[in-house]
Amino acid sequence: MKPTQETPPEPTAAALILRLGGVDYRLIRVGRDWLLRKPDGSTYAIARTRSGMTCDCPRARYAGSGSGPCKHLTALQALGLCRG
Repeated sequence: MKPTQETPPEPTAAALILRLGGVDYRLIRVGRDWLLRKPDGSTYAIARTRSGMTCDCPRARYAGSGSGPCKHLTALQALGLCRG
């Protein structure tokens, strides 16, 4: 009797999806930082800097730090995925 050859299982993929304001962002971990990718391909980076966590979305870039963190950074902090 010939031994049967089993087909290896398919690799399991996991994704984190964050919904903000009706938009689904795909969360991608890059080292200690995060990328948030919208369905249209727009991508925002949440990165650790000397002054804390920053986001490169338009609101965070143009509003400045005096207006508080953007919704992307606020959401990741609320989920415990990064610290201010």
